[in-house]
Amino acid sequence: MDYKDFLQLQIQKQTDGLHFWYKARKILIFNLLNSIFKKYKKDRLILNIGCGTGTELEILKKFGQTIALDNNQNAIEIVKKQKYKTILIDIEKYNFQNNYYDAICCFDLLEHLQNDHIVINNIFQSLKQNGYFFFTIPAFQFLFSSHDVAMEHYRRYNKKIF
Repeated sequence: MDYKDFLQLQIQKQTDGLHFWYKARKILIFNLLNSIFKKYKKDRLILNIGCGTGTELEILKKFGQTIALDNNQNAIEIVKKQKYKTILIDIEKYNFQNNYYDAICCFDLLEHLQNDHIVINNIFQSLKQNGYFFFTIPAFQFLFSSHDVAMEHYRRYNKKIF
């Protein structure tokens, strides 16, 4: 979850915990990982890039050891309180370890990166052979709106880009 969205939800004090969009997204992410991994493995290493306030971490930890990476100090502090390993760094400046992770996740992150293709190449180099890259992105540039601008998005995607 983006830190700005987290603050907004805190202000709204929603009675059901999370907005429906975040609830549906968590179900989607669980189903996606569960379709591949099925169960927890203590030696499976999962990196969550752009973890924000850690909304997806409770799902990821069901499948392996999870490390949370973000460039927002406030967001990382929230994640640390949840007892996750964290890395505070700008992903566009991060030196990935080659052939290291079993899975790397970027949920609604790539649209925030000026050099998304460089980061994607680095991600693939960091994955072990037969590793997985899980990501979500906003689709269709024609839907780019003031919300994208407020969330500091550079673009939206279509399947031709990848």
